[in-house]
Amino acid sequence: MATRPIFKRLPYNLTSEKLEEWDLSNLDVPYKIEDTITITNAGRTMTNGAQDFISNADFMLDGSTLYMVADTHPFEGNALSFVADMSTISTIVIDPANITMSINNCTWQTYSTVSRESTGFDKNHNCGFISNSYGAKILTVSKFCTLKHGIL
Repeated sequence: MATRPIFKRLPYNLTSEKLEEWDLSNLDVPYKIEDTITITNAGRTMTNGAQDFISNADFMLDGSTLYMVADTHPFEGNALSFVADMSTISTIVIDPANITMSINNCTWQTYSTVSRESTGFDKNHNCGFISNSYGAKILTVSKFCTLKHGIL
């Protein structure tokens, strides 16, 4: 069985992440186990203190802890104002056997941030976790790995 977040693009501050749970044990007949849910943004805070929405998120499961890294809004208003300055790593504790049932009864807690102070780069966008194809943690990384491609 595989559980993977599905991204759905909506207008700017209505962007959200969706979750569907599928049984992929027979790829000829995939079976959707649960209804699609919107992942809660409770506990997510913008740099200005307002409620943040979820965009460009990646998820990783480690036991009963679900990690999420997502852009933190609003972005600085310079020439690259469409690219995140900072991303926030957040966690919630869930029941891995009932992810869709438990995920929206939680409030995200800030675990860490990926920002200029931690990477040395002004823009920190499209962050992700090192995980297996099911989104589970495969190794512990104690330092940030920065991949840079292209010059804008």
